[in-house]
Amino acid sequence: MANQPSNLGDDGDQRSDLTLVRVARAGDVKAVESIIEASAPSTQHTLDTSDPHFIFPSVLNEARVWDDIVERDYENVYSWYEDTPLIAAARNGHVAIVKLLLETGYCDPTLESCPADDVYETALVAATKKLEQVTKLALCQERIHRSCRNGHCSRHNKSPDDPVRMLATRHQDEIFALMKRYKQVLALLSASLKYWNKVPYSAPHAGTRNAFTNRMKDPTMAGEDSGDKSSFNVAAYESLIADHKKKLSSALESVTDETTVADIAELVAGKEVPKSEAAEEAPFVGSA
Repeated sequence: MANQPSNLGDDGDQRSDLTLVRVARAGDVKAVESIIEASAPSTQHTLDTSDPHFIFPSVLNEARVWDDIVERDYENVYSWYEDTPLIAAARNGHVAIVKLLLETGYCDPTLESCPADDVYETALVAATKKLEQVTKLALCQERIHRSCRNGHCSRHNKSPDDPVRMLATRHQDEIFALMKRYKQVLALLSASLKYWNKVPYSAPHAGTRNAFTNRMKDPTMAGEDSGDKSSFNVAAYESLIADHKKKLSSALESVTDETTVADIAELVAGKEVPKSEAAEEAPFVGSA
């Protein structure tokens, strides 16, 4: 592969992302709120994508395109979507922004990005991978901390200023807080996914998202298709958005320091959250 995405990573200031992707990645809640308010529809609209006023889904689900150039006996170019604002926020553990975007009712959590060669991630998958990384870091920190408590790391230096002892406790609270943030992101996304069906353009292949017609469905209506309709009942959809907001708030409030990924999956019936051995060990990190 000869080309890679040019704007991936945690540093939004030095990159050329689209505006909402950039501020979502950076965790700028006020900027995200401003963009949502500026682009939200002020009047009732159909799903007619030719309507120039109804740009809300396009703004919320924007994503840059990058080219994957494969050189073998001949040159092939594959184009992929990078992170949407939701994926960017989820990847960096920005709980408030994930909630803000989902609460609009037009931010599609089924969309995938291709952040690197042969890597395809929804917001849920991106957040799960980050939780795995943070959990592994926490487990390493806990092993050092336990070793120091048992007197193995610095037998001849019991001072609290001992560098190894300091390393064992440094940033421990921050690590646990970050773990909780990713669990909260997973809970929000899992709750929201009950309201959405995947559509063909959910895949990360570029050129397929000319119109964002996917919409939430009533999760109690089994077998109902969600999007790709010429019109919809505005009042009914507003009611669905209100119900969706309540479910998001409930899912967020249910997450504690002891919550496991398995707990989140049970909490949101009907949607399985990706699990990992590391993530399942998270509740035991830091125990005495």
